Amino acid sequence: MSTLLFWSCEEKKIEYFDLNMVFYGPLVQDQIGEDDHLPSKYSLLMNYYEDTIGKNKIFVPKVNIERRDFDPVKKVKYEVPLSGLNNFRKSLDMLAAANLMEDYDNIIDEIVTPGVLIEPKGNIPDSPAIEGMNNTIRINLNTYNNESFKSIRNAIKDSLNKREASEKINLIFYTPVSVPATLTVIDTLSENGNTSDIVDTPAQEAPVVSVQPQPQGQIHGTRKFANGDEYVGELLNGIPHGWGKMTYRNARQISESDVNREKVEAGDYLEGIWVSGEFSSGKRYDQSDNYIKTIIIGSE
Repeated sequence: MSTLLFWSCEEKKIEYFDLNMVFYGPLVQDQIGEDDHLPSKYSLLMNYYEDTIGKNKIFVPKVNIERRDFDPVKKVKYEVPLSGLNNFRKSLDMLAAANLMEDYDNIIDEIVTPGVLIEPKGNIPDSPAIEGMNNTIRINLNTYNNESFKSIRNAIKDSLNKREASEKINLIFYTPVSVPATLTVIDTLSENGNTSDIVDTPAQEAPVVSVQPQPQGQIHGTRKFANGDEYVGELLNGIPHGWGKMTYRNARQISESDVNREKVEAGDYLEGIWVSGEFSSGKRYDQSDNYIKTIIIGSE
């Protein structure tokens, strides 16, 4: 008598979620023309997200693009193009995750920039108001770089993986005429799924006194603080703002504004996005460069 062993490989399921990409002006920083490919930092956010917990599904964004510098607001739906066969499978509700992933992997870096993103500037102010939307990240295009967009993608993926229901995630892109040096509102995707509105109060102790004038504008540099912490990365008017790495001399809570009371131990460092001196989102490592966790600062 023989025994037959069967192995089954469960097919990943496709779970769709709404990704609202709100712009307050054209993508002038990227110098995009008609029929040009969409810059990879944006297509990175439009790509599918893999389930890292159950590993039995992928999350696929249904992209809605808005230009809110116009009245009325211009809105378009955007779909990453599938092959003819996969479009047919989708129409019959028979599209497999593996087929979708293959199409996305082949086309995501070649999608053409939607026309609505290269239309001339409208007449609405650059800086968005706080709109009370849940699951919202506001992105200042003057300070966010390609690495920052990778951190945003990780924040979205973490949020999707922590919830059973489909999500609606809002990304607001803007280019303010000026960024206040001492008071700013920071938005990140918080642990409870709501917008985090944090009025800036720098987390670091007073910096080491220096006779050198503080640099003005966005630069890359190093700052050493009186408490022994050291920051290397983007600075705006002398304070951490943009992508950077902070190494901590002593254990402490990262931000007083954080409802989750995330902490670091002596020798740990945080690498990710900083806004007006406050850590916003990124990853925590120990002094031996071992990854510990992804952190998104939340606020009441």
